[in-house]
Amino acid sequence: MEKSKKLLGKEDYETAFDTAALVGFVKVVNRLQSLRPWEKINEVTSKIQKSIFQAMEGGDGEIFRQFLHQNASVRDFIPNNAIALVTVVNHMGLVEYFLSLGFDIETEGPFGSPLRAASLLRHRSLALLFVEKGANIDA
Repeated sequence: MEKSKKLLGKEDYETAFDTAALVGFVKVVNRLQSLRPWEKINEVTSKIQKSIFQAMEGGDGEIFRQFLHQNASVRDFIPNNAIALVTVVNHMGLVEYFLSLGFDIETEGPFGSPLRAASLLRHRSLALLFVEKGANIDA
């Protein structure tokens, strides 16, 4: 994968991402995420989504809150699986923030539910938070 800087297309990207996530190849998932295919969606949406993903990657809840406060209209562009996405990178502050915004604790991301992702990646504090907040432990 390092030798090839370009995947054949969106379908190839999604297949590679889904397969890597399914078998738990964290480094491959992280590498695929760094390719940022969402930058090619369309001009306006792309720039907004890029800013959102960069703020999420930064993991600082306060910076993300300020970003949303200054750009309230972008809230619609936050992905439904935001909790699962920031769980992968162990951002407790953003998880708590997205929970406060009413995001669903069961919406799946690259590793399944946020609780499953936290468990697989050994993010104990997040796993405990999800259980405390009522996540389905049988999912």
